[in-house]
Amino acid sequence: MKFVLVLFFLYSPFCSGQTIYATEFEEYEDGAENLDDWIGSSPGTGSYGLDYELVSGLQNSAFIGFERPVQPLVTLVKAHDFDPVKAGTPTVTLESLLGVEDSTNGRRDTFSIVFLNSSGDLLASIQFRNGDDDFGLWYSDGVTIRDSSLDFIRGELQLLTIEIDFAINRWSVQLDGIDIIRNVVFHSGNKVIDLGFTGVQWDLSSNVTLGYGDNYLLIADWYVRAVPTTLFKVLGLSRVGGVSEILFEPELGFSYQLQTSPDLSTNFQDEDSEMTENGLRYSDSSLRSFSRVVRKYAIPVAQ
Repeated sequence: MKFVLVLFFLYSPFCSGQTIYATEFEEYEDGAENLDDWIGSSPGTGSYGLDYELVSGLQNSAFIGFERPVQPLVTLVKAHDFDPVKAGTPTVTLESLLGVEDSTNGRRDTFSIVFLNSSGDLLASIQFRNGDDDFGLWYSDGVTIRDSSLDFIRGELQLLTIEIDFAINRWSVQLDGIDIIRNVVFHSGNKVIDLGFTGVQWDLSSNVTLGYGDNYLLIADWYVRAVPTTLFKVLGLSRVGGVSEILFEPELGFSYQLQTSPDLSTNFQDEDSEMTENGLRYSDSSLRSFSRVVRKYAIPVAQ
């Protein structure tokens, strides 16, 4: 097989937090279907697995697609069996460097990043729709599928970052640092919400497998982490004229965001602020009744 994906950047994905699962697929032997601890629904077809140097600069990478499957919907998932809320780490992040390579046979399909609960129920997904009529990034809350009105780039690896707060059933998604969705409902159905499985799906545009496209999704790595809800100490508040500064000791590896709400029953919204050596600086005129500083483990920026 010849592949034409081009690697435009490399990045260091490691950050603090409890690692649930992490792989760059280097621990696996080269060859189709050597993902022994992943669960696939189309064995023996070559429609998912590993290959070596699909992209120059990478070694092993996983893929789903390319070869004819045994059914129109192919699923490949990794089991976690993790309840973030019970574990006391309700926020979970998923980071992956991935890309969609276009078809050469004129037929195009959809590839999804999926989240399933421990019973195998679909909770939510991000869809990379490669078709001509609906091309772009879509998302599902397990009940409704919506168009984000944003696109991905065929033939390029892009950094997907997902953050889910299981305690409040909200999630945010970025592709190469651009918001796809932000703080929207994660799952709108009545299924139990936990982190049973993460993975990918290949959904053919045809109802029969003979109509498959030889497009595929390449996955360079897969990082799933639980973010501890650790506290940091606010030391005080400084105010000079119309500019205020919340004082604390910023730590490496974290990002800090000022959020406000008119009342405690309304969702907090991000506000503009400036990071300083001593905390967060902001204009008083931008604030509403209640404010807070949210500390998160920093997601690396692609170089």
